Amino acid sequence: MRFLIVVKASIEPDNTLPHDTGLAAAMAEFRAALARDGALLDAASLAPSSEGWRIRYSATGARMETGPFDEAPQGITAYALIQARSRDDAVEWTRRFPNPITHPGGAGRPVLIEVHPVQSLADQALYCQPEPDPQTRRQP
Repeated sequence: MRFLIVVKASIEPDNTLPHDTGLAAAMAEFRAALARDGALLDAASLAPSSEGWRIRYSATGARMETGPFDEAPQGITAYALIQARSRDDAVEWTRRFPNPITHPGGAGRPVLIEVHPVQSLADQALYCQPEPDPQTRRQP
C-alpha cells in the first residue's frame, strides 16, 4: 500500500521554514530509515510558492494563477511517498516523522502532517464505474 505524507507548515507568505541543520539531519535520518526498510519511494521539499502556479477551473473555463499564494494559512512544504505493509505500518512511520517544532528553525511554528492512501488507476476505476441502467439490466 502506498501513502502520501504531506507536510503543511504555518508560514509567512512565500517564506519557507528557515534552514535548520538539526532538522535537516533528523529528516535525512528519517529518510534513510525509510530507505533501509524499503518503504521510501520519493521525498522532497517544495520550492516557495512564488515559483509555482495553479490552474483555477470554473464554469467559464480555466485560468492560470502564478504564485506566491499567500491566502492559505498553511502551505505544503514537503512530502514523502512511502510503501507500507499496512495502514498501521504507515501510521507508525508517520509518528516517527521528525517534529520541526523541537528544532530551532521550526520553534513555535505549527506543523500539520497529513497522510493520504494513494489509489492506483485500478482503484479509481472502481469508483468511476457508472451505475448500471435499470432498463438494460438483465433480468434473472
